[in-house]
Amino acid sequence: MPPSARCCLIAMMMKNRPGLNGLISWPCRELGRAAGISKDRAARALQELEEKGWIVVTRVALFGSRNGGARYALTMFPNDADGKPASFAFEAWTEK
Repeated sequence: MPPSARCCLIAMMMKNRPGLNGLISWPCRELGRAAGISKDRAARALQELEEKGWIVVTRVALFGSRNGGARYALTMFPNDADGKPASFAFEAWTEK
Protein backbone atom coordinates (compact mmCIF):
# COMPACT_ATOMS: atom_id res chain seq x y z
CA MET A 1 0.00 0.00 0.00
CA PRO A 2 1.42 3.42 -0.90
CA PRO A 3 2.37 5.80 1.92
CA SER A 4 -0.45 8.23 1.05
CA ALA A 5 -3.07 5.49 1.51
CA ARG A 6 -1.51 4.49 4.83
CA CYS A 7 -1.55 8.13 6.00
CA CYS A 8 -5.23 8.44 5.05
CA LEU A 9 -6.10 5.19 6.83
CA ILE A 10 -4.31 6.36 9.98
CA ALA A 11 -6.07 9.74 9.82
CA MET A 12 -9.43 7.99 9.45
CA MET A 13 -8.66 5.66 12.37
CA MET A 14 -7.69 8.65 14.54
CA LYS A 15 -11.00 10.41 13.82
CA ASN A 16 -13.11 7.26 14.28
CA ARG A 17 -14.95 6.99 17.60
CA PRO A 18 -17.21 4.23 18.95
CA GLY A 19 -20.68 4.67 17.52
CA LEU A 20 -19.53 6.84 14.59
CA ASN A 21 -17.99 4.32 12.15
CA GLY A 22 -19.66 4.90 8.80
CA LEU A 23 -21.25 8.17 9.90
CA ILE A 24 -18.26 10.55 9.64
CA SER A 25 -18.11 12.59 6.45
CA TRP A 26 -14.70 12.56 4.70
CA PRO A 27 -14.35 15.09 1.87
CA CYS A 28 -11.06 14.65 -0.02
CA ARG A 29 -9.86 18.12 0.92
CA GLU A 30 -10.40 17.49 4.63
CA LEU A 31 -8.78 14.06 4.51
CA GLY A 32 -5.83 15.44 2.54
CA ARG A 33 -5.37 18.18 5.12
CA ALA A 34 -5.52 15.66 7.99
CA ALA A 35 -3.04 13.30 6.28
CA GLY A 36 -0.71 16.06 5.05
CA ILE A 37 -1.22 15.33 1.34
CA SER A 38 -3.02 16.97 -1.59
CA LYS A 39 -6.75 16.48 -2.23
CA ASP A 40 -6.02 14.60 -5.47
CA ARG A 41 -3.66 12.20 -3.74
CA ALA A 42 -6.24 11.74 -0.96
CA ALA A 43 -8.89 10.86 -3.58
CA ARG A 44 -6.56 8.23 -5.10
CA ALA A 45 -5.78 6.89 -1.63
CA LEU A 46 -9.49 6.52 -0.86
CA GLN A 47 -9.97 4.56 -4.10
CA GLU A 48 -7.07 2.29 -3.21
CA LEU A 49 -8.31 1.73 0.35
CA GLU A 50 -11.75 0.84 -1.01
CA GLU A 51 -10.32 -1.54 -3.63
CA LYS A 52 -8.24 -3.35 -1.03
CA GLY A 53 -11.13 -3.64 1.43
CA TRP A 54 -9.95 -1.31 4.18
CA ILE A 55 -12.99 0.98 3.84
CA VAL A 56 -16.51 0.83 2.41
CA VAL A 57 -18.68 3.71 1.21
CA THR A 58 -21.78 4.19 3.36
CA ARG A 59 -23.01 7.32 1.54
CA VAL A 60 -21.94 8.61 -1.86
CA ALA A 61 -21.28 12.33 -2.28
CA LEU A 62 -22.92 14.09 -5.21
CA PHE A 63 -21.24 17.04 -6.89
CA GLY A 64 -23.24 20.21 -6.33
CA SER A 65 -25.45 18.54 -3.74
CA ARG A 66 -25.97 19.68 -0.18
CA ASN A 67 -25.72 16.19 1.31
CA GLY A 68 -22.10 16.76 2.38
CA GLY A 69 -19.04 14.65 1.67
CA ALA A 70 -18.93 10.92 1.21
CA ARG A 71 -19.10 8.76 4.30
CA TYR A 72 -16.83 5.79 4.79
CA ALA A 73 -16.75 2.94 7.29
CA LEU A 74 -13.56 1.20 8.39
CA THR A 75 -14.02 -2.54 7.84
CA MET A 76 -12.07 -3.53 10.96
CA PHE A 77 -14.80 -2.06 13.18
CA PRO A 78 -18.57 -2.66 13.30
CA ASN A 79 -20.44 -0.44 10.83
CA ASP A 80 -22.65 1.90 12.86
CA ALA A 81 -24.40 3.27 9.74
CA ASP A 82 -26.18 -0.01 9.00
CA GLY A 83 -25.48 -2.10 12.12
CA LYS A 84 -23.39 -4.76 10.34
CA PRO A 85 -20.46 -6.37 12.18
CA ALA A 86 -16.85 -5.81 11.14
CA SER A 87 -16.17 -7.53 7.80
CA PHE A 88 -12.33 -7.52 7.77
CA ALA A 89 -12.55 -7.45 3.95
CA PHE A 90 -8.90 -6.39 3.70
CA GLU A 91 -7.81 -9.87 4.85
CA ALA A 92 -9.21 -11.41 1.64
CA TRP A 93 -7.31 -9.05 -0.69
CA THR A 94 -4.37 -10.56 -2.57
CA GLU A 95 -1.73 -9.02 -4.79
CA LYS A 96 -2.52 -9.52 -8.48
